[in-house]
Amino acid sequence: MPRPLKIWRNVFRRRAVEEDLDQELRAYVDLLAGEKVKAGVPPQDARRAALIELGGIEQTKESVRGVKAGALLWQLGTDLLHGFRIIRRNPGFAAVAIVSLALGIGVNSTVFSSLSALVLHPFPFPHVDRVMTAWEISSKSNEKEAVSPANFLDWKKESTSFEAMAASRPLDVTWTRSGEPERILSQLVTDDFFQVLGTSARTGRTFLKDEMHPGRDGVVVLSHAFWKTRLASASNAIGQTLILGQKSYSIVGIMPETFNYPLETDVWVPLAMTPIEQNERGTRELEVIGRLRAGITQASASVELQGIARRLAARYPKTNDGRGVRITTLLDAVDPMTARFTLVLLAAAQFVLLLACANVANLLLARATARQKEIAVRSALGAGRARIARQLLAEVAVLGLAAGVLGVLLGAWNLETFRAAVPPQVYHFLPGVRLMRMDRGSALLGLGLSILSALLCSVPALYQLLGRSLSAHPGETLKEGGRSGGGSATRSRVRSAIVIAESALALLLLAGAGLMVNTFRHMLAIEKGFDPAHVLTMQVAIPESRYQEPDQVRAFYGRVLDGFANLPAAQSAAASAELPSRSIRVEGHAPALVGEPETQLRAITPAYFESLKIPLLEGRAFRVSDDRDSPPVVIVSQSVAQRLWPQGSALGHSIQLGTDPAWYTVVGVAGDIKDWFSQDPRTAVYRSFAQAPQRAAELLLRTQGDPLGSSDSARRTVYRVDANQPVFEVDSMENAIANETSGVGAAARMMAQYALIALLLAPAGIYSLSSYLMAQRTHEIGIRMALGAGRESILKLSLMQSARLAGTGLAIGLVAAIGLGRLMSSVLLNAIVLDWTTFADVTLLLAACAFLAGYLPARRASRVDPVTALRHE
Repeated sequence: MPRPLKIWRNVFRRRAVEEDLDQELRAYVDLLAGEKVKAGVPPQDARRAALIELGGIEQTKESVRGVKAGALLWQLGTDLLHGFRIIRRNPGFAAVAIVSLALGIGVNSTVFSSLSALVLHPFPFPHVDRVMTAWEISSKSNEKEAVSPANFLDWKKESTSFEAMAASRPLDVTWTRSGEPERILSQLVTDDFFQVLGTSARTGRTFLKDEMHPGRDGVVVLSHAFWKTRLASASNAIGQTLILGQKSYSIVGIMPETFNYPLETDVWVPLAMTPIEQNERGTRELEVIGRLRAGITQASASVELQGIARRLAARYPKTNDGRGVRITTLLDAVDPMTARFTLVLLAAAQFVLLLACANVANLLLARATARQKEIAVRSALGAGRARIARQLLAEVAVLGLAAGVLGVLLGAWNLETFRAAVPPQVYHFLPGVRLMRMDRGSALLGLGLSILSALLCSVPALYQLLGRSLSAHPGETLKEGGRSGGGSATRSRVRSAIVIAESALALLLLAGAGLMVNTFRHMLAIEKGFDPAHVLTMQVAIPESRYQEPDQVRAFYGRVLDGFANLPAAQSAAASAELPSRSIRVEGHAPALVGEPETQLRAITPAYFESLKIPLLEGRAFRVSDDRDSPPVVIVSQSVAQRLWPQGSALGHSIQLGTDPAWYTVVGVAGDIKDWFSQDPRTAVYRSFAQAPQRAAELLLRTQGDPLGSSDSARRTVYRVDANQPVFEVDSMENAIANETSGVGAAARMMAQYALIALLLAPAGIYSLSSYLMAQRTHEIGIRMALGAGRESILKLSLMQSARLAGTGLAIGLVAAIGLGRLMSSVLLNAIVLDWTTFADVTLLLAACAFLAGYLPARRASRVDPVTALRHE
């Protein structure tokens, strides 16, 4: 490099970057002109020659700008390296600050990923906001219902709002391997199904239009999970034959790992409809999805389909009169309570981060005080505020980066631990669980938030260090040496305010976690209306191909229940099947109005109430004689009886169920089963299983001991009745309830984790401040003791200072915690139990921790040697 440029580079490395560019340019031209004079160029021509050599003033400016940017990057790298060295020389301070901030970043990264997977992006489909679900609705009930094949085909043909529209319906098939039948979750879908969801096959292809006809539908598309677990990730799976039930299918495609719709589907097969099925309007069994065209709104598409529905009602009044259409987005499948709980956890995670930031800010304040003399020396040597601030910010940025990396790793570990604890049944009804992982976006967000938080934490320390006129009076600080210790009133007020905020935030988190945990325990401990102990539950879905007639269905379940009754540990056995909810009309009263709440219907066998120990309050249970040849009868729950017959008994009255013209006689009143979440009674009407046989049913077996000990015997009993019939979801009813409530339990555990972190961070903040204040007051304590003050008075003086700060924070936090509890209860539909003992318990717990955190430094200060204290500076 030419010597003038070396000089120029060195000059600009030493010059302040904030100087004006034109001044830098003139200095550089003068420097280069001086070099030319030394080389023999006349002085009057040297400046012009320098400009000519530089290629003109504009080109020179661009050159200077480039070098200036390079100098900035070079200085930034130097500052970061210097910051790393300083932090390495103070490992204790760095470790506490990094761990504190990493805990806050870790919980936030976990919640960010959960919010993204469960609420914002539960389905990883492109432009998922344009994917709609379409349903039929009846003017009588206004409830969403499945769609008939003919109506779907007319919607698809006449609608112009959708790029594509597809239909599907579930299909229960059996796959037998190792001699034991296994239920495979499959879906019959039309050829546009994967196009609507915007996803292509990972390997192979999806369905062709020609494969939607009977006789050409012998092809199947596999889910990634089925291919991986059942076929051992066979690379030659495409083209192989898969036998499902009694039919052979050729594998034509394997979907990507992220494709999961409908949830937990194993295989997809073509929905090949015969001409008769294509013209069927009375049978409604299809679920319809469609992708809106770009620029088309949900409202305009709904108006169009409603118009088509009116035209179909006019053409086919027998099946379509009074039937409309309702459109919802696919994202409406997300349970709103999941979103509410996730938002509550997000707010709690923010409190944890604020608490961590308060701790780090307090540490930085204490460290800034210790570095006051160093900063004064820098200022005396000519460093400006901007230069000092840049160096301090670089140190903090290194802390933030290290904390961010550790926090993201903690968040990733927490997510993996959470997913491993999710019961398998949850995957069937909660979308997005499989997508919960630390992706790139969540990791970058965590790193960015960590660095930003660290920089914000440094603001109080920077203000204390640079607020004084160091450049004008650096000697004052140098004369003070270390004796002042930074004990200014302003600095003490800032530190005290931070400790008060820490105590208040910690109490908020502890109270919120206590309320959540107590609510969860209350939900599990509440009287459910039945006894789940010692009950084995399992699901069976017999295929229509082998059980077409109702008598065949009755015979199958009758033989199974007889076999259950003969098991050694059996006490009673029953079958139960859920029926579509219906409105109730009482004989002699007007029909139910549109919008009135519908009642849950369930078909049960005679021993159902005995198996679950549901009390029968009036009348009788079902008998074997309540079969298809006897008058239709029902049993109603207590809440239904009180609502329909508030002044008398329900026995003997007749009711109609929905549009069913038959009249059912009430023969019994059973106790209510309470909803575990809302604790409200579930209104229910029970029908005799013999009068309403269902192919899909739940089998219940009450045993004398552990119900899972009878699970193998129960399976074999079903296989003896039908060797090809799979049994699935075999578990104890207690475990099934635990799986159902696992979401609230997980939220309660996460809140408890956050509270534990708060219980560590808040006392740590109080301890660090107390230790620092006692260290700064060592000289004062020595004087007090030399003048006759006893150790007890020193201890009392020190404790009072910590108690005043912690007490103020706890008082503020208690008021805020009561408001937080009411807000949580409102957000979670009044499910949160406001137990005032929880507030008292967490306040006392945190007060005890704060007392201990303040007592230890105070005790150490009271035992200091007065002579040593007087010499302390």
